[in-house]
Amino acid sequence: MRFGQSGTGRKVNSDLTNLILEYGDKVIPFIPGETFISIDDSVSNGDESVNLINSILGEDKNHLQSFTTKMFSYLGGGHVNIVGSSTSAHILTMKALCHDAFGGRGLKVGDEIITTANNVGVINAARMCGIIPVVVDVDLNTLLPSPVDIEAAIEEGKTKAIVLTSPNGNPTNGETIRGIADEFSIMYIEDVGCGFGGRSHTVPIGDFADIAIYSFSSNLLGDAGVIVSKSILFHKLVQRMMDTDAGSHLALGLGSNKMMLAYLDAQMDKIDYYISMRKLNWERLHTGLSKYDKWLRFQTGSEFAQPSWSGFLITLKAPHDYVFSRTQLMEFLTDRKIGCRRMVGNVFQSSPYNANEYRTVGELMTSDYIHKNSFVVGCNATMHEEHIMYIISAFDEFFEKIGQKLNEKPQD
Repeated sequence: MRFGQSGTGRKVNSDLTNLILEYGDKVIPFIPGETFISIDDSVSNGDESVNLINSILGEDKNHLQSFTTKMFSYLGGGHVNIVGSSTSAHILTMKALCHDAFGGRGLKVGDEIITTANNVGVINAARMCGIIPVVVDVDLNTLLPSPVDIEAAIEEGKTKAIVLTSPNGNPTNGETIRGIADEFSIMYIEDVGCGFGGRSHTVPIGDFADIAIYSFSSNLLGDAGVIVSKSILFHKLVQRMMDTDAGSHLALGLGSNKMMLAYLDAQMDKIDYYISMRKLNWERLHTGLSKYDKWLRFQTGSEFAQPSWSGFLITLKAPHDYVFSRTQLMEFLTDRKIGCRRMVGNVFQSSPYNANEYRTVGELMTSDYIHKNSFVVGCNATMHEEHIMYIISAFDEFFEKIGQKLNEKPQD
């Protein structure tokens, strides 16, 4: 299948280009039980290969400008900064918002932001700047916090921002959160993660936020962080920090070198394919595994959301320790070359934080439960029906092996 034939900067008459295209477009066959199924992967063929080689050879095309233009066109606006990783994006964002230029709306040591316990990048960046994360719990189905809980956690004069993540690409209730932020004259920042292409209330994910942070990952080149902001002041402050010695290490990672930019430029030509395949694969997994809903719970999108799913979340319904654990199920899948990872529900359970570095609003019962019982398998755009059917068959095999025990005790 060919993608993005126009605008890739190909040197059509070059023998080298033709060889690269031919090699890059080769289809690698899927062999069940031998071919590893990655959670995160990018659709890469001759388009990316040609861009990469041409960038190494010194082609004149400005991939930074091309990628930024495509982002602008897709999102409908905003100022774009590309940095080394999503982690770098969080750090630069927090540092920029601490600048005196923002006056009373800016962040200062001891100020608070509202977030969730699964938002690792935001929590760590806040700690670096002396900002206190105020953590609210999430819903077990959507993994999103309640707007009511968010509003209740705000302390006027102390809370300066609401910073939420879109877990596995599931968009936040941007319209409602935007209204809360405006009511209290605070900023709204959205960590979209790898959920680019999703929509909330019919608009692109992140559109309601003052600042949106995206992660573009590639098994080939690593991670790139993209910051999209509505404020030209913020954009210039981030760029200035990237140009200084103090911030250059955050900018000069894999996300901002010419090879990653060349790769991302070609990837943007595939965005509609990415979104459609993610949604299709998520639906295939949901349909195929729903027969086990007595034992497993699956993440759902909210009524206002059209997610571009970056992963398929599975949560064990308790109590199952007498039959099987999350670790046993994950190990079973891993042995069959199916990639999976634990879902962070409450980072404070697994990392050392001082009590004065954060505070919680109420108990984090759901976040704790997710931390102990949830994991993610892939539904990325490189996967096709044969991959999905193999994953489902692996679950069939697992549940067949423990079928007798499952019948001994009903669900919670």
